[in-house]
Amino acid sequence: MNSKIKVSIISVIAIICYFVFFSNSDKKEIRKLINNLETSLEYDKPLKPISIASRLRDLSNMITSDFSARAVGEEKTRSVDNLNQIKEYAVVATKYFPNINIISSPALITLSGNQATASMKVSISGKDKQAENFRELFDITLELLKIDSKWKLSGVSAERLTPED
Repeated sequence: MNSKIKVSIISVIAIICYFVFFSNSDKKEIRKLINNLETSLEYDKPLKPISIASRLRDLSNMITSDFSARAVGEEKTRSVDNLNQIKEYAVVATKYFPNINIISSPALITLSGNQATASMKVSISGKDKQAENFRELFDITLELLKIDSKWKLSGVSAERLTPED
């Protein structure tokens, strides 16, 4: 085989490998965002107010200004459509739950232009204020928008899968 053909084939394979494994694809960016969200939301000891403020600032950079959250339960649906309300709930949650661990299954990501959805199972565990262990399982769907070449979370819907006690 001609050496020019060999070099061409190797070059094409190298380019394909780069785009498949090393390029900064939308799905990789979304997975990184999901990982950063988990990191911002979990903690292993009671947080000081300055730590809470820092985490909320980080969280604010990952979500759109019109972010909305919806929790679907067996009997009721609760919605949050205001970033300040989310921050208030987060501060209250740190008082009732001194530690929270989050584990998620790999997200199934669907892209459509500058919009995407990511679906996954999420396990949240830790201890409550009375030092009682808890573990909850949720089916989560994230809605994402690409704004100025950066993926941001625009909405979340969570359905609790853990049976009521």
